[in-house]
Amino acid sequence: MTGKVARGGAAYEELFPVARYCLAGGLLLLLFGWLQSLPPGLVEYDGYFHITFSRLLREQGFIDKLPWLHFTIHGDHFRDHHLLWHYLLIPFTWGDLIQGGKLAVVLFCTAAGLSLYHLLRQADVKGPLCWTALAILSSAPFLYRMSMLRVQSVSLALMLFVFHCCRKRKGFLLLLTTLFFVWTYDAFVLLLVIALCFAIGGAMNGQGREAWWPLIWVGAGVVVGMVFNPYFPNNFSSLLYNAQRSIFLNIPTMSLGNEWSPYDSWFMVKSSLPAFILLLTTILALPLIKKLPSDEYAGLLINIFFLILLMKSRRFVEYWPVFSVLSAALVLGRRLSGRTSLLIFLLLVPLMWNNITRASEEVIDSPSIELYRGAAHWLGTHSEQDEVIFHADWDDFPFLFFCNQKNRYLVGLDPMYMYTLDSGKYLRFREITRGKIEHPAAIIYKEFGCRFIFLDRREHRGFFDQLERDPEAKRVFEDDGAYVYAVWDAKKGLLAAPTTLTVPKSISSDK
Repeated sequence: MTGKVARGGAAYEELFPVARYCLAGGLLLLLFGWLQSLPPGLVEYDGYFHITFSRLLREQGFIDKLPWLHFTIHGDHFRDHHLLWHYLLIPFTWGDLIQGGKLAVVLFCTAAGLSLYHLLRQADVKGPLCWTALAILSSAPFLYRMSMLRVQSVSLALMLFVFHCCRKRKGFLLLLTTLFFVWTYDAFVLLLVIALCFAIGGAMNGQGREAWWPLIWVGAGVVVGMVFNPYFPNNFSSLLYNAQRSIFLNIPTMSLGNEWSPYDSWFMVKSSLPAFILLLTTILALPLIKKLPSDEYAGLLINIFFLILLMKSRRFVEYWPVFSVLSAALVLGRRLSGRTSLLIFLLLVPLMWNNITRASEEVIDSPSIELYRGAAHWLGTHSEQDEVIFHADWDDFPFLFFCNQKNRYLVGLDPMYMYTLDSGKYLRFREITRGKIEHPAAIIYKEFGCRFIFLDRREHRGFFDQLERDPEAKRVFEDDGAYVYAVWDAKKGLLAAPTTLTVPKSISSDK
């Protein structure tokens, strides 16, 4: 009888953690599912490109060109630095793409949250569910950016798993995870930083040469992933190109997306206040602790590293709040009781609720694909196959591409891709769309080979005024979202689609 009770108790103990994982996963699904239910479409721009590209990947197979980006380096040479991410999205491309994209966001964000929860449980942090909730809800911009259909949720999940592997000294698993990351996203350099922080933490604890083993395994994973790669060897030079354009770019006439600029200092603190409070509390607690384990040193170093990156670029809010709370959980959560962890969570509930409210407002305010559907459909009906459409903004591309793959477009994903191909062409495009060129229609036809001009109604008033005054530009479509103009001759009507077009010599991003 006693043996049966003992066996039953063991089974219960094994079942109880499973129930906790289910509880954590269920709460994460509810949170991110609710956020995705707020807007009718996807959050922000890029997700429309990613889900459409993955559908094409499923239908066409491996893609090494993006002819839809006609005047960019990717028209003839495309190195997909989200390769495995796009393959991960393929299961969500059957049926309605928007609903499939929303489901992908919910599942991948839940996976990131569960990765953190598992790490905290394995690290003997008391109250891991409270600390997981603190991390996920510690920043409004974090919640907002995680709601986008982008690779960052998978990236975060893999980073946290790498942290776990470094803690547990699982070398081969560390190599495989790094290899997976390299094929998923070219921010794998961040894994080297995590491994280096563990090496420094181990050295501070007197581990000697053994302290460097995480860096060796991660480095091996990076080398294997880069060499055994469908884009080898051009992926090396492409990686350097992307690093240069995003980190060291200093061209007065060129600006990257808003995500590469820093937040206003006060906004950064206010919008991520729980993360900053826990960072300050962790720092104040350090003098009271005699010696930190290696993983706590590593957590603190990673925390500081991502905070520095966040000061330079707002996109690192996708990582820093989680690592700030992770660092606090390791230093404080191991030494405090579960009740104290719960008390910390409860004290910060008002701030976390404010973050949820702020994030939901931003999510609801996402630009609607419906503003583009009418014009994109009209262009697809009235233009020739593969005809190039002139559009006023590089970030129009994901919407137009989602609605209409029949046509090609000037630029998208990043304006630097057009500038690199032909800086003169980009500067001309910039002057036209800013309304600095009078009678732009003839120039658009002759220099860009475009008969049709797409214009979002919300912006580019100067360009709109120039087109309205141009006798060779005729408004042929309009709805609540956009205008379409045609290059028009008073006698001949709509000009013929150019049969020959001098396109600048293609410059691969791998050169």
